[in-house]
Amino acid sequence: MLFAKELEEKNLALMAAQEALSDYSRTLEQQVAQRTAVLEESQRTLSTLMSNLPGMAYRCENDD
Repeated sequence: MLFAKELEEKNLALMAAQEALSDYSRTLEQQVAQRTAVLEESQRTLSTLMSNLPGMAYRCENDD
């Protein structure tokens, strides 16, 4: 009887941990989707800007 009770407690703890992981996974997926959308918008903006420049553009990095 004690073994069954311990097993049930462990099962409940495992189910709670699985639910917590699922919640965390959903949160991470939402964050990835949001950041991907921001990145795509930034890329579209840059592409539009570069397409409409009347000359050449180059990138220079500062060696600070």
